[in-house]
Amino acid sequence: MTSNELHSREILIEFLMFELNISRKESQSQLAELEKFGLIEVKPNGQLYFKMV
Repeated sequence: MTSNELHSREILIEFLMFELNISRKESQSQLAELEKFGLIEVKPNGQLYFKMV
């Protein structure tokens, strides 16, 4: 995982923690679930892709 990708993931995790008022572990789990279903993709260069449904 590149440093840009890690930085983008960290931003997403902190956003989820703040907006949903959940723990870091829960936020990481939520991010993993969003990625699993293809709703969010973090590219190695740090770019984020969101699928609109």
